[in-house]
Amino acid sequence: MRLLKLIPDSTNIRFLRVRWWALGVTMALVVASFVLLAVRGLNYGVDFSGGLMMEVGFDEAAPIDELRSSINALNLGEASLQQFGNARRTTCRTPAAALLLNEFEHPRCACIRRGL
Repeated sequence: MRLLKLIPDSTNIRFLRVRWWALGVTMALVVASFVLLAVRGLNYGVDFSGGLMMEVGFDEAAPIDELRSSINALNLGEASLQQFGNARRTTCRTPAAALLLNEFEHPRCACIRRGL
């Protein structure tokens, strides 16, 4: 029985010929990544920076303008409201300072915990 050979025995690929060039490109990319990290820093999402992220679904199309004005009236800081998927689903992100408010100290925070 003969074995299947996809690559012939006489194949000769000289990978080591370009090793110094590849090392130079790799080192340049590593240095560039460290420079970008030092200059721009990391962009922390809600997972690492803290805060509250809610996904809200509606029976009809979500009233984005009405929701945005309601959230801005709560004075919770820089809140982000986005529509995603279809017109009935939205996400709302609030900063970590909103979580420091106690439901008994601030009645507006209770409105957010119950839903929009």
